Amino acid sequence: MSEKTKQKITDWITVLLVLVLAFTAGAAFMWQYTLHNYTIAAASEDEFTPQVAETAETPEEFLTVEEMITTEAEAAGIDERLALAIARLETGHFTSDAYLAGNNVGGLSDNEVPRTYLTVEDGVEAYIECLKTYYAAGLTTPELIGERWCPANEKWVDVVKDIMQEVTL
Repeated sequence: MSEKTKQKITDWITVLLVLVLAFTAGAAFMWQYTLHNYTIAAASEDEFTPQVAETAETPEEFLTVEEMITTEAEAAGIDERLALAIARLETGHFTSDAYLAGNNVGGLSDNEVPRTYLTVEDGVEAYIECLKTYYAAGLTTPELIGERWCPANEKWVDVVKDIMQEVTL
């Protein structure tokens, strides 16, 4: 076999391998994209069904995410209205992807990447722990918290205050 023929065969094999790799990568992307959309769609179907504590043994023990937040905030000595207002704002009233797919009830993030939690209870616990650090530093009002929580958004404090007025406990 001539060198020219061997080179053509090698070139065709290379092209085929590249096509197989491209197809595999595309299929993997589509599978991940479909899975993500399915997860979001499934979560969206339950959008108006409050998430409840997984540890509840009877229906009377079920808590909505808002009840979990206010209960934990009260136990930690945090203004329940403030905790709930921030959570509502940061999750778009519990409709954000971070909340629906990652149980992130407070909009907590690392380098602008939302944190994810295994359960809503884990998300509530992390959120309240975060607020406790603010309270421990003397940051107990929307104005004081907003300076560190969301300094880039001038309206954050006003929105939190407006939501606090809507909160009924």
